Amino acid sequence: MADKYDPEGVPPPAASQQTTVTTTTTTTSTGLVRDYGFITCDWGYPIKTMHGIMKLVQIILSLLCLICISASPWYWGKNWSSYRFLQFVTCFCLSCTGTLILNYMTKCLYRVPLPWLFIELCYTTIAFIFYLIGSSCVAAATYGNGGLGAAAAFGFFAMVAYGVEGYFLFREWRTGRTHAVERGGGGGGGGGVTTTTVAETKQEAPPAYSP
Repeated sequence: MADKYDPEGVPPPAASQQTTVTTTTTTTSTGLVRDYGFITCDWGYPIKTMHGIMKLVQIILSLLCLICISASPWYWGKNWSSYRFLQFVTCFCLSCTGTLILNYMTKCLYRVPLPWLFIELCYTTIAFIFYLIGSSCVAAATYGNGGLGAAAAFGFFAMVAYGVEGYFLFREWRTGRTHAVERGGGGGGGGGVTTTTVAETKQEAPPAYSP
């Protein structure tokens, strides 16, 4: 082929080169994300993710514990400090867990570069220990009061809920993640999937041939 093209043995010009670049972007959401203009709220987080469901259970159990211990006539007892401590624990956990749910629903946590998964792990560990101490003290000083007994029971249930989530948070923290729910994960489970594919073709002309 070289002799037919150029008797002097000069190689022919290189063939044209063609490059194709394809970019695929996939976005998954719960189908419950609502954009209100000034803020985006993912209503699927507390009902479609494991961590959201666990936080919702913790709030319900803490609220029941707070109602039971507040409705009981513990102020006349000798161990009123134990009842007051469990009441403080329930208010503290209700405030912190509720704030975490709101921040995950509005994606505000992703705007602050902090190790939120580790912070949640420390918080659930503290809540577990506080509920263990508070519920044990109240259970030992119910004096036959049904409200105090129910408060101690709900406190132990809340302790288990925080312990279970803490276990899963610890496993995820070991993998190097920074959030319990990643930014692109939406609220998890269900929802639509949008795929965008962009193709670009680039063709280069052959170099000029000079005899």
